[in-house]
Amino acid sequence: MEVPLRPRTRALLILEFLVGAAPAIALYVFLLPVGLFWVRRVLELARDGTTNAFTTSFALIFVAGGAGLLSLCILFVGRLEQRKGLGYLLNACAKIKNSLHNSRLIIVGPGTMLRHRYEKLVEEMGLTDNVVFVGFVPSNELPSYYRSADIFCAPATGGESFGIILLEAMACGKPVVATNIQGYASVLANGEEGLLVPPRDEKSLADALLSLLNDKNLRLKMGAKGRTKAEKYSWPNISQQVMDYYNSLLNSCA
Repeated sequence: MEVPLRPRTRALLILEFLVGAAPAIALYVFLLPVGLFWVRRVLELARDGTTNAFTTSFALIFVAGGAGLLSLCILFVGRLEQRKGLGYLLNACAKIKNSLHNSRLIIVGPGTMLRHRYEKLVEEMGLTDNVVFVGFVPSNELPSYYRSADIFCAPATGGESFGIILLEAMACGKPVVATNIQGYASVLANGEEGLLVPPRDEKSLADALLSLLNDKNLRLKMGAKGRTKAEKYSWPNISQQVMDYYNSLLNSCA
């Protein structure tokens, strides 16, 4: 259960992280990729005024990864199946690494058969320190991952009826790089809340990600626009639109 923190409590929490640094160094050396991600995640939670025992325990273990705060995180959320386009994203990350060494890709989502293939691909491309496979995450924990990311990426090749996964990231104020398919283009305006790229085009995907990774102001600007648009899809707004539609039908029949 997440508990709101008062400002003074947040300061004490961060102090506890620093005190725990020394015994965590050994673990940090062996678990660097995961450590970098969790340090950034828990500090994001502390800044927003929320935390829980799970994230706090990981932060205490990996506090020695303070350098990870300088890393830029790309987040992927989805099942590990071919139409989700993760293979194209991994190839794009290999291109990004040539220009930007401090980037990280966090992969959240279930899947076993293709995961082994993707893990082998990560190893072959020399991305072991840049990619973290998290696996399945309960829906109530997903907002923490969104908030910890710098960019959300949805490289699906098709078959997406609606971009609800994009709206989740936008609601957390994150810019989105997604493929220009019907389900996504109906939610994301290219150049406004994020960038749209052709599906199955790893070069365009890498270029779009790099343009945002190298421009913090653009990330913040697009993230703010995304949050505003996501509010239009809130349940109160959607339910009101449905009621207005029914009322218009009833009035036309009167």
